Amino acid sequence: MLSVHEVTTAYQGLVAISSVSIEVAKGEIVCVAGANGAGKSTLLKSIAGAERSRAGTVTFDGARVDGLAQHLITARGIAYVPENRRLFPRLSVQDNLRLGSYMYRSESDRDAWSSAPRRSPAASSRCWRSAAP
Repeated sequence: MLSVHEVTTAYQGLVAISSVSIEVAKGEIVCVAGANGAGKSTLLKSIAGAERSRAGTVTFDGARVDGLAQHLITARGIAYVPENRRLFPRLSVQDNLRLGSYMYRSESDRDAWSSAPRRSPAASSRCWRSAAP
């Protein structure tokens, strides 16, 4: 479903990630872990189109998405949500995600993701409770 092959991304000439490859199958959950400055966010931004990679390819659902504008990648189903930024603090996690799915408001399975947080009691409590005022 998602294939990242030999992606290299740099900021003002300074290489942040070099030749990173990852494969994610449909339905698979993958964690990207590492120390501060290891390139986790850069990898995710490169996949979502928020940063342009210098080299490598990103393929999603059989089609290359590297080089596409970020909004076109988002329309295909890949998005980068920065931590603690550009979110609505008074809304629940569920409501923030629903707003993020606005482009898909006419699709019948828009709310299909809602069963996923029920796997974890902690995640479930964050999704379904109202945010503090």
